[in-house]
Amino acid sequence: MGGGARLFPWLVGTAAAMSVIAVYVALAATVFFGRVLVGVPGRMWKRLPALGVTAAARTLENPRAK
Repeated sequence: MGGGARLFPWLVGTAAAMSVIAVYVALAATVFFGRVLVGVPGRMWKRLPALGVTAAARTLENPRAK
């Protein structure tokens, strides 16, 4: 009958440990996806000259620009 007295603290400890692990996993996922989202505009700006977008933008702003 002494097993029931030790079960409750074990369950509470396990629940606390799992919640801490879940918070760390959520934080890591947030940082990962945040870096991915921040990296997307940077990669697009690098690709814009290859797509010829900057040349088209220059001609619209000032047709005499080289």
